[in-house]
Amino acid sequence: MRCKACAHPHRDRVDQQLVAGVSLRVIVAETGLSLGGLVRHKACIRELLSNAMVEGEAAGAARGSALYNRVEKLVGEAEQILAAAKAKDDFRGANGALGAAAKLLDLLGRASGELQGANAGGIHLTKITNVNVTNYGDDRELAELLREATCDWNPAVVERFKQLAGCSVDAAPIVMR
Repeated sequence: MRCKACAHPHRDRVDQQLVAGVSLRVIVAETGLSLGGLVRHKACIRELLSNAMVEGEAAGAARGSALYNRVEKLVGEAEQILAAAKAKDDFRGANGALGAAAKLLDLLGRASGELQGANAGGIHLTKITNVNVTNYGDDRELAELLREATCDWNPAVVERFKQLAGCSVDAAPIVMR
């Protein structure tokens, strides 16, 4: 089931505003969508952008590709404005264009996962699964979740989990590959 923002008649405008960093309260006032709904809708945008990056122009990623391409186009335009402002020694204009280009490049980096940091704001591409193992009835499904969590039983990741369970302070960070 899609969120209310996905079914909104002005969804394209909502998506563009979210990608551009418009305040959620402004979007709420314009569209009548809820603040929480817009926060949840970011997951839909993350999925679309992720599909666009992974699948390129595939039919299932058409909307995400359009958003991704629009952001890339805005980066190019900001860089052109920056070059023109620098040529005219317009430092104020150059500074504004540089700031816009940096924000857009940051957005692309966070959307692709290249600039993801712990507890960083913005768009994240993650999968979270909570499992209560005490009352878990299906061993096969639990084993599959463990296989995913350990990167297909990667020995280094399994060893890291063993170290964590033993409360080892010197444990090295997990490297997911």
